[in-house]
Formats: sequence, structure tokens, C-alpha cells
Amino acid sequence: MNSFLAPAAAIMNRMRYSQKFALITLIVFVPMMILATMLLQRIHDEINVTRQEQLGLQYLKQSRQLLQHIAQHRAMTGAYLNGDQSFQSKIMDKRGTVDAAFTKLKEMESSENTRLELNSELSALQSKWETIKNSSMSMSPPESLKTHTALLADVLDYNARIADNSQMSLDGHADAFYLGDILTNKLPLALESLGQGRGLGVSIAAKGEITPEQKTKISVLLDRVNIAIQSVKFEAKLATKHDVGLQAKLDKGFEEGAAAIAMLTNFYTTAFIDATAIQVKPNEVFDTATFAIDKSFENYDSALPELGALYNARIASGTKAMWLDGGLAVAVLGLVAYMFGGLYSSIETNIVQTGQAAQRLAGGTAPGRRRSHHSPHH
Repeated sequence: MNSFLAPAAAIMNRMRYSQKFALITLIVFVPMMILATMLLQRIHDEINVTRQEQLGLQYLKQSRQLLQHIAQHRAMTGAYLNGDQSFQSKIMDKRGTVDAAFTKLKEMESSENTRLELNSELSALQSKWETIKNSSMSMSPPESLKTHTALLADVLDYNARIADNSQMSLDGHADAFYLGDILTNKLPLALESLGQGRGLGVSIAAKGEITPEQKTKISVLLDRVNIAIQSVKFEAKLATKHDVGLQAKLDKGFEEGAAAIAMLTNFYTTAFIDATAIQVKPNEVFDTATFAIDKSFENYDSALPELGALYNARIASGTKAMWLDGGLAVAVLGLVAYMFGGLYSSIETNIVQTGQAAQRLAGGTAPGRRRSHHSPHH
């Protein structure tokens, strides 16, 4: 044991008493301060990541406008190109709505505080939209449908980039991860399939005839929608596993959306798949399909603030933990410093008192010691 302690003893023997205490204090304090700083930094980083995810939600709120209204523009343009002139004024109004969504996204991307570094992707989307605005009214119906659908596929990719750049897609909390995946992937895919069916159905109704290939296409789109909705409902249950209130709220909305989609499926089956002749009007197809699609968009709009609430709660919890942990660290370090100071003062006092006692002993004046007086012998 002596040989083990010899190096430490050698170091201490080279130092004055105050230096020894300073060294021991550093050895204790520095690791504690480093650990406390690392803990607070980790909490701070988690808060910053969550704030970035909140920014992703703001982007999704606007890109959802693109998904909804470009899809409506596709259906309206298809009806117009197939001979229904009543959609012309609606098309012009819808363009204004899409332009406003692009403007909002541009403003967010141009601000340093709300930037996700997606300006090039957004500019590419806007350029394709401008091309559609300038030329879609003179396109053939299939070309218009194809061009709109390609743009909407790019909007879906843009959603995925929002999730990646805001770190929503990397969220380590199951509730936020699955809700985020519903909003960025699963539900938009279902909505786009519904939108494609509406665009095709309105064009068929405007033209007044349907091909076997178009019947097959509608059937495939409906199957794709039903699969996507089942996936949405499954992930919603995973997201709300530990929140019964949120689960009930989301389940109610998704059930209503599924019921609307079932009604639309029956409508398409009667009007197109099983029909020997097309008798429905374009406006009827547009309104019926839009009702079902809007129900799913209502689900989207309901889930969006719920995910925001999860982020807010996480930030509040992290901020509270940072203050508590920081306060506790300061208190512990302060207490340790206080006790070390007390120990130093106590030992120093004892040393002084010992020195004084030694001096008294050396001078023959130690307390309790009496001189002997001897009387002379007579």
C-alpha cells in the first residue's frame, strides 16, 4: 500500500499546505463541472432539435396547401380540357391560392430564423408550377394530367426533404416519430392517390366515356388508397399507445375519413367501374371526391397541432430539466466548495493551535504545568 501511495505522497511533499488543498479541490471540482456541463449541453441540444422539428411543422402546414390545391387544379383543368367550360373561373381562383402558398414558403426560406435550406427544391417546384399555369390550358387532357401528377410527386418528395432537414424523420420518441411519418408520408400518399382518382374521374365525366384501362386505373387507385389508410391507422395506434385521449381523438377522425372514402369507392364503382355508360356530371364527381378528400385533410389538420403539442411539451420539460439540473449542479458544487473551505479553515486552525501549544511547551508554559517550589532544608 505504501508503494502504491508513494507517488502521490511524493507530489504532496513538494507542496505547501494551501497548494495541496488547491490541487485536491481541482481534482474534485473539474470532473464535476465537466459532467454537469455535458448534461446541460445534451438537454440544450435536444431542445434545439425539437425546435427544428417545430419549424418542419410550419413548412408542412404550407406544403399541405400545395398538395391540396394543385390536386384540385389538376381535376378542374382536366374537366375544362375535356369540354366543361364552367371550371375556367374556378381554375383562375385556385391558381391564386397555390401562388399564396408558394409565397409563404419563399418567405420562410428567405428568413434566417425559419430556414430549412430547401430553396433550390422550392424554386424547382415553383418553376414547374409556373409552366403549368402558362401552358396547361392548351395541353391535351392526358398531358395536363401527367404534368400535374409529376409536380405533385415532387411535392411529396419536398415533404420528405422537410422531414429530413428538420430532423422529424430522425425523432427518437415513438409518438412524435409515427405522427411525423403520418404527416410527411403515409397520409399525403393516400391524399395524392385520391386526388389522382378525382382528376381521372372528372375528365371521364366531362368526356362522357371511359376505357377499360381507365376502369382498371380507378380500381388500382382505390386499392392504393385503402392500403395507405390502413397504414395511417396502424401508425396512429403506435403513436398514441400511451395517450388514450389522443388515440380516441385521432381514431374518430380517421374513422370518419375512412367512411367518406368508402362512400367515394361505392360512388366510383357505380359511376365508372360497373357503368355501361357515363351519366355523372363533372361537377358531381368533383364535389363527391373533394368531400372525401377534404375529410382526410381534416385529419391532417387535426394531427398537425397534436404533433406540435408533443414538441411543445418536450421543450417545456427539457427547459425545466435544464434549470433544475443546472441549479442542482450549482448547489452541489457550492456545497462542496463550502465544506472544503470549512475543512481547510478547521485544519489551518488546528495547525496554528498545535504550533502555539508546541511553543508553550518549548518555553515551559504549557497549560496545566506548574513549577515546583522546594523549601530550603533547615
